[in-house]
Amino acid sequence: MNGILAVAGRELRGLIRQPVAWSVTGIFLFLHGLFFVQLMERYSESSVRVLSGYAAQDLAFVDRVVRPLLVGDAFALMMILPALTMRQMAEEWRSGTSDLLLTYPLTETQVVLGKYLGSVIVTTMMILFGALHSASTAFWGDVEVPVALLGHFGLWLYTMMVLAIGLAMSTVTENQVIAFASTLAVLLGLVVVGGWGTDVGPPWDAVLRLVSFTGHVGHFGFGELRASSVLFFVGLTVFFLHLAIGTLGRRRWKHAGRRAG
Repeated sequence: MNGILAVAGRELRGLIRQPVAWSVTGIFLFLHGLFFVQLMERYSESSVRVLSGYAAQDLAFVDRVVRPLLVGDAFALMMILPALTMRQMAEEWRSGTSDLLLTYPLTETQVVLGKYLGSVIVTTMMILFGALHSASTAFWGDVEVPVALLGHFGLWLYTMMVLAIGLAMSTVTENQVIAFASTLAVLLGLVVVGGWGTDVGPPWDAVLRLVSFTGHVGHFGFGELRASSVLFFVGLTVFFLHLAIGTLGRRRWKHAGRRAG
């Protein structure tokens, strides 16, 4: 555990010193704020129409604001989080500091989990800051707090999956651009495959919809804690972390072989 924390601390210091983490956080909060303001304007307009007697609509705040906001955040994070993870190992390979890292008395699991934990801490803070928008509305309206909390928990699980994919892609290449593009390609692939669920018949429609991460985030936004959604995010997170550990192990063996030769 000490090895994981040491690597996580090193990763956090590197993220803080560089502008990438600050830029990613700023972009996310900016986009999140835009989504929130737009949804609140629509919600206010619908409320005025209902109070004026022009229309009868369901004004559930969670359905009108929180859930669409979570889905919008999921797409925003899909586009910007790869910028946070692309340098994690690719920069180590490119700059040569991987030689020093691989000679530390650390296992591949400790290195990968330490780097992963560093990015998790940064992303968790992003989501907590973003959740303040929804929390602030509880002072002026009736907000289903448990549902909103569950929705943000689902978004957090989703970001854990994205970070694991990004770290795995960063482990297999020395080029940060390739690591970014590969991560985005995997995520877009999940979106496309999930979208096929509306075009095919049973039983494949149900199977393909399980791959759609937006659907899983939406379930949390509805206040539904589904085992399938939790297993989807946790399963993919574990799979890609295992992939990163295996790739790092192969690189360490090659590095040891070159030193011995």
